[in-house]
Amino acid sequence: MKKTFPKTLFKWCAAFTLAGVIFAGCKKYDDDIDRLQESIDQNESTLSALDQLVKSGAVVTSVSQTDNGVTLSLSNGQTYTISNGADGSDGADGSEGSVVAIDGDGEWTIDGVKTGVMAEGQDGEDGEDGEDGQDGEDGPQGPQGPKGDDGQDGADGQDGHSPVITIQNNEWYIDGQATGVQAYPGNIAVVENPDFYEVVFTSSAGVATDAVRLPRVSLFVSGLSFVPKNVSAFQENPVIAFPQIVNGGGTIIYQGAAPLTFKFNPSSVGFEYFKVLGLATKKADRVVLKAGADMVDDKIVLAGHDIPANYQGGELKFNAWPNGYVFSNADILGPDPSENIDMMALVVENTGKYTENDAAEKIVVSQYIQAGREEIAQSDVTIEKFKKGTDVNRPYLPDGTSSQTADLNMPLLTSGGQADITNAPDIHFRLHYVDDSYLNTSGGYSLADSVRGFFERFGSTLYSMDDNGFDNYTLKFSEVLYNQPQGNEDTRQYIEILDAATGKIRVAEDPNNQGAPNAAAIGKNPVVRVDLFAPGANSPVVTRYIKLEISDTYRPPIELPANLEVILTSCDYTGEGFTYDMDNVYNKTGLSKDAFHNLYTFAGISVPPGSGLDLTSLVSDPNDENMIEIDIPKTTKPGIYVVTGKFTAPGYPDVNFSGSINVQAPNHALNRNSSWWNAELTTMQIHGRENGGAWEMAGRLWDGFQLKRAAYAGTCGTPAVIDVKFVIAPNQTGVQIIETPGVDTVIALDNSADGRKWVDRNHVVVYAQIFINGTLYETESFNVQFQNPVLPIVERNPNHHLEDKKPVTYDLHHSIQMKDYTGVTLFDLRNFANGGDDIDNIGLRTLYGANSGFSFALVEARNNNGDVIDVTTGDLRVILDPVTGIVEWQNTGADIQQEITLTFKVIQHNTWNQGEFSGSMPTAHFVEPEFVKLKVLPLP
Repeated sequence: MKKTFPKTLFKWCAAFTLAGVIFAGCKKYDDDIDRLQESIDQNESTLSALDQLVKSGAVVTSVSQTDNGVTLSLSNGQTYTISNGADGSDGADGSEGSVVAIDGDGEWTIDGVKTGVMAEGQDGEDGEDGEDGQDGEDGPQGPQGPKGDDGQDGADGQDGHSPVITIQNNEWYIDGQATGVQAYPGNIAVVENPDFYEVVFTSSAGVATDAVRLPRVSLFVSGLSFVPKNVSAFQENPVIAFPQIVNGGGTIIYQGAAPLTFKFNPSSVGFEYFKVLGLATKKADRVVLKAGADMVDDKIVLAGHDIPANYQGGELKFNAWPNGYVFSNADILGPDPSENIDMMALVVENTGKYTENDAAEKIVVSQYIQAGREEIAQSDVTIEKFKKGTDVNRPYLPDGTSSQTADLNMPLLTSGGQADITNAPDIHFRLHYVDDSYLNTSGGYSLADSVRGFFERFGSTLYSMDDNGFDNYTLKFSEVLYNQPQGNEDTRQYIEILDAATGKIRVAEDPNNQGAPNAAAIGKNPVVRVDLFAPGANSPVVTRYIKLEISDTYRPPIELPANLEVILTSCDYTGEGFTYDMDNVYNKTGLSKDAFHNLYTFAGISVPPGSGLDLTSLVSDPNDENMIEIDIPKTTKPGIYVVTGKFTAPGYPDVNFSGSINVQAPNHALNRNSSWWNAELTTMQIHGRENGGAWEMAGRLWDGFQLKRAAYAGTCGTPAVIDVKFVIAPNQTGVQIIETPGVDTVIALDNSADGRKWVDRNHVVVYAQIFINGTLYETESFNVQFQNPVLPIVERNPNHHLEDKKPVTYDLHHSIQMKDYTGVTLFDLRNFANGGDDIDNIGLRTLYGANSGFSFALVEARNNNGDVIDVTTGDLRVILDPVTGIVEWQNTGADIQQEITLTFKVIQHNTWNQGEFSGSMPTAHFVEPEFVKLKVLPLP
């Protein structure tokens, strides 16, 4: 932001109007320049602070006049005031303020008088419309006639713009035209434009300053941050992964794009105010010497970055493809990526007028992000029938970032052989022999609406190709020879593929009875092959097969939701039944209970992987045909699991079963004993304990906790087994947990530098892992703060006095006191005259390792003015024995006129604080006082 602050006299008389501009006349001053300078400097500071806030994304939302200047309100809630300068001597009154506005004719006016200066360009005349084209002839479903050509557009009107306000010959000019209004020294013009508030001052010489621009909207990008999509399973850093599918020989057969999201700061910056230049690249071991737009690597091609619809809420989503770029590593998401990794950053150019003259703000570069190839084996690519999600902006995709088992319906067949198709466990799609035939012009089914490409990543999780850089693949559907086992008919005769790209299929007409439904197709199982192709490829990446059935009863599948709720005990649940409304199924099929179960058979389809649930135990109880059951092991982790199954019967609609199992943990609580914790109950505090005559920095973790176990017994009479295991968080040395099963759990520090680094310094992070029946249920984290059992030394009876030029010594031991964490006094020489009340608890000091003796050092000497006094080389001397603490004051000729304060440092090592983490005379982490002071009094 460009701004100019004149150092000559002007008074800041500010006013504004929503209509446009106010020029306010002010008094003219001929003196008191110096008195105004302080106000000018203060306003400079205010505008400088505003400049920094604007660069961080804040904008001015309003300007209001006050009794003492102008108040600016910002989008971040802060307000700033530009105050009037201090008054100088009275001078002649200036002219009244002149209101500059735009009238209904689009002309600038001053005080309601037209100036002859137009504020807006005039629109051009509209062009004449072209003649309409002739309609096409009527016919059955005939196409419409061609549309007539559009008429030519009228000429564009002149663009409106922010007025250029200047002063010439002591007169205000707008866009170079005189207004006839005189400009007095001290005037201020506040111009309200769509994008800015522009402020122009008049100096004492009657010269207009450069405009100070304060943006009303976000006009430039100040920062960029990467929103990671893919995080490696082997490293925690976010990465830009360029996926590519490779065949068994390592050849790339499908190069995908890296789907990228970057967050713009401020998020309110308009899409028209910046331009994405591309990605800058570098190797981790190289320095980038290029700057600005030259940083962009033309071997990385972007797509979608220039589409406004992809910029929502301050986030821009787009794709990036490598086009000849040579990566350093073989697979960025693999276990052994190259050390010479690739790094990439987004480069954006601010194109708005706010930065048009400021080169330093034009180019914005994000942080560099690790980037590389992600290799996907061809064998890990599949085509699946899936359950559509709810997000209309992600067509063909299930909900979530990856596809779960419940999102995928029956897997498509990997083989189109006769036996494989015959033995397929279920039908993928059903067509009605009338409603989905040629007799119904809207009939048929588009297979591509429910069949899409997926690939496997990180083991067993499927990810949609449409949402992970492979959205430009194509599908091709074709008929497959399959002979119906009963009758050996070629089933290809029963369907037609209307569109090979979308898989639009329908039941074929009866060749022997045109115009009639093809009843011979009922019960037949045509097969469709679907191939997935990379762009421009002739060979498919993957092939799957779809088994169809042609039905005479058009009824959509019936959904059968069910629920089951159990509380874990020490026993397994066997044959636990779901709750559901089976009567609704009977009503929709039109069958009685007995007829339904005579016709329909049930088969389990899926259980969540890793749940421990056994799919073979998901059955319909033959002894209770209205009950579906499942086994739930006692080791199942509490949570909600969805299992699926299906009732099927020839000629009847499928009944899709979806059972939600709520496995609940028994009532339990890991409570914290408040006496061992800080006020927030987040940090356990340990001072250590005596062990064999020595003090160890250790404590029982169960002193800080109390486990409340479940009282619920359940059907087997025994509550679930709940255990807690304490574990040190990774990468923490010098501390360990010692567990004696069934007896005790102790956290202890090593008697080493690694152990002592935790005392009074850093928190040890500990995990409390809660197990139910041997399965990890949840983990709580908490802090342990080890605190030195010996409290810091304090100064007792401070500021003892010595008299100048008198041979008096003083023992600093009498000025200190030391206690332990329980409040017991370890050292306190209360009565230094006779020692009658002296305390030196050598027993506890030895236990704590704080018995090595105090050490003393002179820090400084200062007089009452705060001046440092030399007491080591001149007439004034301080003689200190660092071991005995005896201080002697010597004056061999100086005449002191005010008190001198001597400051000493006192140190006492102990077992758990030996000073290795600071300098030779540290100011912390010792058992030490802030300071011990003596005062030397001058002779009266």
